Amino acid sequence: FAPEGFAGIFSSISVGGVAFSFLGFQTAILFGAEAEDPQRSIPKALIVALLACTVLYAGIQLAFILGLNPDYLKNGWSLLHFAGDASPFVGIFLGLGFFLFVKVLYFDALFSPFGSSLGYVGGSSRVLYTLAVNKEAPRFLTQIHKASSIPRVALLVNFFVGSLCFFLFSGWKELAGFICAVILISFACISLCLPIFRSVFPNMKRPFQIKNYRAFSFVSFVLSSFLFHWSGFDNILKVSMIIFVFTICIFIGKSIFHQWNYYSKSEIVASSWLFLFLTFHLIVTYFSDFNENIHPNHLTLFQDNLLVVLGSSLLYFYGIKYSLDRTHMKKIYEELKITSQRL
Repeated sequence: FAPEGFAGIFSSISVGGVAFSFLGFQTAILFGAEAEDPQRSIPKALIVALLACTVLYAGIQLAFILGLNPDYLKNGWSLLHFAGDASPFVGIFLGLGFFLFVKVLYFDALFSPFGSSLGYVGGSSRVLYTLAVNKEAPRFLTQIHKASSIPRVALLVNFFVGSLCFFLFSGWKELAGFICAVILISFACISLCLPIFRSVFPNMKRPFQIKNYRAFSFVSFVLSSFLFHWSGFDNILKVSMIIFVFTICIFIGKSIFHQWNYYSKSEIVASSWLFLFLTFHLIVTYFSDFNENIHPNHLTLFQDNLLVVLGSSLLYFYGIKYSLDRTHMKKIYEELKITSQRL
């Protein structure tokens, strides 16, 4: 079992499309505020989606293994390839002479992403709209189309920016790995925000609540760190550079159009956990098996995963300890409340 080691298995979860295939569940959360009964609808949507994906992908994997010609594995799984670098199922169908199924697969590969794009573009446009309401994005993104009550401008901007990403990556694998790394950072942020908001506003009426939220938040933060670490040094470096560059641009923009001290000291300290998080993962992943250009004195799989557990645990409690005070949190809550009412 695992003749090439466990590093490849862990890496495939983040950059091989496994984690990316399960990310569709977040669409139910993004549209959760529009449900009539979020407390009932969100858990049901998440459980059904995850179970359906598990059964579907497990069945597809089983069909692939059973349909594989044993001769293809004579040199091991690491050297498995198909003529013309075709995808696994296309290679199997070509070998069996099922040319009609090959055409069906190519049509599905072209058509299926449109369904995912509808969910992601619609959900992320709400995020972009919220940023604009919180004055972290241009004000024109807050425009709401009266007839449909949706942020149409944010929807269009999000669509065009997302389309540009196709020109920045050489293939689907690179794009999926990068997107997965970005989303994992958002998961880490959410894991910190939940216990902070619940502790600052303990008696606030919520349409959806999760029990044992502290334990869930801590575990999800550590798991997000694991998946982010497994995404590889190259993806982490790209994500970190983009975040650092955008942060500098935001500071410059706020200094020019507002004032140089637009962000208070407490706000800078409260956000410092993210930059420590990125720096920590850059260092650990550089000396791990998840760096394609492995360092001569690289860490073992056990050592780097142990460092991720310890480091992410410390960063979790650091982020909670140095979070914004109640005054700032109340201001953010009021802005989010206005946003939810407009949506």
